[in-house]
Amino acid sequence: PVGHSLQGKTVCSKTGALMGLGCHGVAIVRALAGAEPRVLTASATMSKETPDVDSKMSCDLLLPNGVAAHVDCSVESSGSKQPTTFTISGSNGTIRVKEWFLGKGR
Repeated sequence: PVGHSLQGKTVCSKTGALMGLGCHGVAIVRALAGAEPRVLTASATMSKETPDVDSKMSCDLLLPNGVAAHVDCSVESSGSKQPTTFTISGSNGTIRVKEWFLGKGR
């Protein structure tokens, strides 16, 4: 299965990067913008172990007010214990939230 682990449990082994992780990034973009984005570009890398499941996904979005958004996610194991992060970058700076998705209602 795809090797992303969350609190010691394998996740996204059948849903892949977009449905398992990327949907959260898109939901955050929608919530912050208060609008529906339009997809400009999107690409996926399919899993070697499960060819019908995406292991990486990247997309560029455009909001009705002209603001652009980029969502990039992967369920491939990087071999490191890096925390899950969410980054918002704009013309006035960057906000980086570490471990934004802990699971178990936290």
